[in-house]
Amino acid sequence: MLSSITSTTSMFYGCSSLASLDFSSFDTSNVESTESLFGGCTSLESLDLSNFNTSKAKWMRNLFPRKAAFK
Repeated sequence: MLSSITSTTSMFYGCSSLASLDFSSFDTSNVESTESLFGGCTSLESLDLSNFNTSKAKWMRNLFPRKAAFK
């Protein structure tokens, strides 16, 4: 993905049918805000964040949904 992205705020917000996501190929090295990235993704069971780089993140509030179905 693009390394120039600085915000993933609400990127998947409200994706209530999203069950799994492989985020490992996303270049998040310049992301400063991830607020509500997966907010409302209540069916989310599987999430690969193995390369999720948050070293520059300043805002990470409500990153995950409150009622996720993680296994």
